Amino acid sequence: MLVVDDDRDTAETTAWLLRLRGFEAHIALSGHDAIESARGRAFDYVLLDLAMPGMDGYQVASQLREMPSCRRASILAVSGYAPPEDPRHERAMGIAAHLLKPIDWDQLVSILSTPGGHADGPAAPAPRGLGMTHEALPSNRFPSAMSTLGDGQRPPMPADGLPN
Repeated sequence: MLVVDDDRDTAETTAWLLRLRGFEAHIALSGHDAIESARGRAFDYVLLDLAMPGMDGYQVASQLREMPSCRRASILAVSGYAPPEDPRHERAMGIAAHLLKPIDWDQLVSILSTPGGHADGPAAPAPRGLGMTHEALPSNRFPSAMSTLGDGQRPPMPADGLPN
């Protein structure tokens, strides 16, 4: 999975929480970085911030769709703004779903557990990470999930304080 967000803290926190759920997550901090990352590997999912300087998320989605490595990827738009009233524009750009920030953890897990990465359809089992289920998280919001895990303890962090 590729997490694309120009805010380093958001990208790293999102990737770290996805890794806790058993997903492999890579980070790109700009549209150009996302395109470069996709040249070297195929991604099943792309969490894509729409409001980025330089190359916005729609431009990134369009370019990713032209790349053989990402033609089958489920692109999930992530934005602080409401999705367009007419979702056909995003679908035409190859965007499977639109998530509002802060990301609703339950909604994201549901989408990632659904074949094709859409918000509807039959759910497949989600990958397990460190023996946790999403019900073990204290909240469906990333910031709260970052502060404590189900037993009230803070998650372990590497010595440098950055998620792996």
